[in-house]
Amino acid sequence: MHLIKSLLTSPFSSPWCGLKGFLLLVCILSTQTISAQQNVFERIYPLGFSETVQTLIQTNDSGFVLAGVQDIGIADFRAFIIKTDKTGTSQYSKTIGNPGGLTEITDGILHNDSVLVFTGSSIDYGSSFQLVVRKLDLNGDSISTWHYGGVQDEEFGMGICQAANNGFVVCGGVVDVNSGNQTNVLVVRFDSLGNPLWNRSFGGPQVDVAWAVKPTSDEGFIVTGFSTSNFASNGPSAFLWKLDSLGQTQWLKYFGQESYFGYGYDVVEKPDGGYIFGGITGHYEPNNNLWRNVPYLVSTNAQGDTLWTWRNGFPRGGSISSIVLKDDEIWAAGDWIFRENDTRQMLLFRFSESGQSLGYSNYGGLLSEEGRHVVKTFDGGFAIAGSNTSINTFKSSYLVKTDSNGCIQPGCMQAVSVQEHLQANIALKIYPNPVVDELKIESNFEQGQLQLQISDMQGRTVHSEQQAAHADIQLQLSHLPAGMYLLRIQNGQQSAWARFVKR
Repeated sequence: MHLIKSLLTSPFSSPWCGLKGFLLLVCILSTQTISAQQNVFERIYPLGFSETVQTLIQTNDSGFVLAGVQDIGIADFRAFIIKTDKTGTSQYSKTIGNPGGLTEITDGILHNDSVLVFTGSSIDYGSSFQLVVRKLDLNGDSISTWHYGGVQDEEFGMGICQAANNGFVVCGGVVDVNSGNQTNVLVVRFDSLGNPLWNRSFGGPQVDVAWAVKPTSDEGFIVTGFSTSNFASNGPSAFLWKLDSLGQTQWLKYFGQESYFGYGYDVVEKPDGGYIFGGITGHYEPNNNLWRNVPYLVSTNAQGDTLWTWRNGFPRGGSISSIVLKDDEIWAAGDWIFRENDTRQMLLFRFSESGQSLGYSNYGGLLSEEGRHVVKTFDGGFAIAGSNTSINTFKSSYLVKTDSNGCIQPGCMQAVSVQEHLQANIALKIYPNPVVDELKIESNFEQGQLQLQISDMQGRTVHSEQQAAHADIQLQLSHLPAGMYLLRIQNGQQSAWARFVKR
C-alpha cells in the first residue's frame, strides 16, 4: 500500500497526511468582476478533513467540478467531488468510498456534455488495489462503475481521455506484488460498456508510471509519465509514448538531459501534430543532500524529437502539472516551492509557441497552495484548481478563476526569473566516439564565442575552454583519463551536450 501511495503523490506533497476536523463552510477569499462576461474569483472549500484536488472539469452551465482524494484518518481515504456554479459558489459536495477503505479520483472528463467520467483506484472491490472508472451524472449520482485488475497484481489509474465510439482510455500503472516494488506503465482501452478492448504496458525492474493520456488527431493516443528503470544521468526519465488506435507502439522517447532528470505530468497535441509535455526536472546536490526540482516544459515534433526544452531555476523550485493551448500560446499551471519552510504557491505560466516565457501569475500566499489542473473557460479565461492549507491545518480544495490574461487583479502577470533556460534543438555531432586523443565536433552554431566544458560522471569539470563558433572544432583530450564524459557547448542562451567515452 505504501508503494502505491507514494506513486500517486510523489514528488508532490502527500495528500495522505491530515488531522480530523469538521468545518462545513465555503470561504470566499475575494470575488470581483472584470467585465460583464468574465468573472474572476478565488475560493476555498474546506470539507472538514484534508482534501487534495487532482482534477478540474468545467460543466455546460459554466460551473466547475473539482475532484480528488480526502484523508479521513488512518487507512481511510475517500474520493470526493465538489460542484460549483459559474461564480464558484458550492452547489454540493459528495464523497465516494467505504469507511476504512482506500479510494481516490485522479483524473476526469465531461462525456457527452452530461456525464462525469473519473478514473482512480480503490480496494472496495477486492483485497488489493484495482483501477476504477466511475460515471456520474451532473448531480454527482452514480451511473456505473467499472473496475479492472487487482487479481494477482495491483492496478491504478492516473489519467483518462475520450476514445472513439464513446469509449475511454485510461493510463496508470500495475504493481507486481511479488517483486515488492516493480511497477510498469499501464494503458487500458474500454468500450462504452466498460469492457476492456486492449491493454498495453512497458517497464523495467524499477518504477514506471503513466501520468496522462490524450487522444491524437490520427485517432491514436499520446502518453506521458516517468521511468526510474530508464535513468537519466542523475534520476528518472520523463517519457512520451505514442500509440495507434489499436494500442500498438509507434514510438517511445525518453527525456532528461545533462545532469537533469525528468517527470512528465501532462501532455497536449499541438496544431502541427507535435506535442508539448510538462512536469518537473532537476538534479541532486550532494553537498546539500537536496533534490532541486524546477518547472519543465518540452516541445517535440510529431515523431517525438525535441524542438526545445524550457526549465526555470526559480530560487524556490517548482513544477508544471497541467497544460492547455490557447490560440498560439501555451498556458501551464503548477506551483513553486518555498524551500525554507516547504510551502507552495500556485502558478500559471504563459509561453509563446516557440517556448519563450511571456510571464506568470501567482495566487494565494496565505500559507501553502498547490496547482494541479488548469482549463480554458467558456468566457476566454482560465480556471486553476489545487489545494490550500491556509485555513486550519487541513488541505482544502482551492479554485481560482482568472480573466483572459490569467489575472484576478489587473496587471498581475509578472516577468519570469532571469534564471529561465530555453534550449533550442541544436544539431551536434561528435566523433570518433570512443575517442583516444582528439575529439572532433560539428555543430550549427554559426557565430559568437563558444564555451566548451567537459564534466565527468560525478559532475566535476575536468576541461574548459573557449573557441570561436565555426563548423569544425577539435579538442585535444589526451590528458583525460579513460572513462565516460559529458561535453557541453554554450553560445549565449543556446546550449547542446553529448556524452562520449575516452579510451
